[in-house]
Amino acid sequence: MINTKIPTHLFVGIEDTIIHEAQLVLQKAFCSKPLDSDGEQAECFCVQCKKVKSRQHHGFIWITPEKSYKTEDLDIIFETTKF
Repeated sequence: MINTKIPTHLFVGIEDTIIHEAQLVLQKAFCSKPLDSDGEQAECFCVQCKKVKSRQHHGFIWITPEKSYKTEDLDIIFETTKF
């Protein structure tokens, strides 16, 4: 069993919604700012949050197919997560 700080997540759905949800997951994991009383990440402009918002964070593999997903599109996920 591999015990990692961040589990693998696959977000599929409406693009605006999944962008927001993925950003929240990564901000909660990597931002040094404490969560607010509701357990949410406050608006932050630290280096980690800027990377998350610009989709440049090392915790992201961002795949956006032109039409629909193909197995080849997901190979990068399988290769990365098997470690």
